[in-house]
Amino acid sequence: MIRAIEQSWVQIRDNKRTVMVQVLRAGDVYHVPARPGLTLDTGNGAGLQITVDGKDVPSLGGTVHHNVSLDPDRLLAHTE
Repeated sequence: MIRAIEQSWVQIRDNKRTVMVQVLRAGDVYHVPARPGLTLDTGNGAGLQITVDGKDVPSLGGTVHHNVSLDPDRLLAHTE
């Protein structure tokens, strides 16, 4: 799940095909499909909180990020 804590442009892609693109405003939530190979591009990494199975993933921080893997195992590896 991706929750916006600040306004942020977000794009989710699957092998170069766009799954979702929109501006998330503070409080908006996007439930990421349970599919392999998804990546995230964002214009405000610090404005997003990513949660996997109820566990918060450390903030991406900064501003622009490209090709952030949304693989749950990779995301959770940063919480240990």
